[in-house]
Amino acid sequence: MSLNAREEGILLLDSINLAEARVQLEVWQEKMGQSGLSRISQDTLSFNLDEAQQKVRFFEKKIEHDKTKVKHHED
Repeated sequence: MSLNAREEGILLLDSINLAEARVQLEVWQEKMGQSGLSRISQDTLSFNLDEAQQKVRFFEKKIEHDKTKVKHHED
């Protein structure tokens, strides 16, 4: 029973991390769309945007992988 709860907890935590990463991605996308940014600001925003995109992809893949590995353990 505790193994089932652990696996479900991992999926829940990953889902929370994915939601947070998507929010970060939206924030960076909005900031990147601002006009009048200096070249340094654009480079910094571009880096942060890329990092957020990678984070979203990571958690999407991790959740997909974890879902395929879920086992229902007997008591």
